Amino acid sequence: MAANNGKDGNDGNDGKVSLFRKPSTYIAVVAIAVVWQLAQSMFTSTPDCTADDVLDRVKGQVKSELRKFFDREVAATARLVDIRTVNHDEDLDIYICRANIKFGNKGTAETRYVVRRWLTHSAGREPGDLIVAADTRLTSMGH
Repeated sequence: MAANNGKDGNDGNDGKVSLFRKPSTYIAVVAIAVVWQLAQSMFTSTPDCTADDVLDRVKGQVKSELRKFFDREVAATARLVDIRTVNHDEDLDIYICRANIKFGNKGTAETRYVVRRWLTHSAGREPGDLIVAADTRLTSMGH
């Protein structure tokens, strides 16, 4: 049996059609997949101040800060109330937010946080990653 060099139209796949017969086809498919993934992440709108994912991240940051001053039980009682949008920059799709924090019988405080999407590739981040940065300094504590 002679070796098949593909000149007779048979590519050695026993009649199966291969999409990736040519390297250029494979490269084109990979390029389309990469562009599609980037487009999906870039055109995903930023969630607002009250979105569940945003609030979960803010609560985590607030509780972490409270643990520096109080025991775990007090930190675990932290609740965000009176959540509001201070500003929404539509051009940059960035939200600036405020919320009051109530924790146990120890008092209340206010937190400010920024919500935005990451726009470029960098170490550990991809375009479209959600960024929530909370200023959890407990400067307005009171009973």
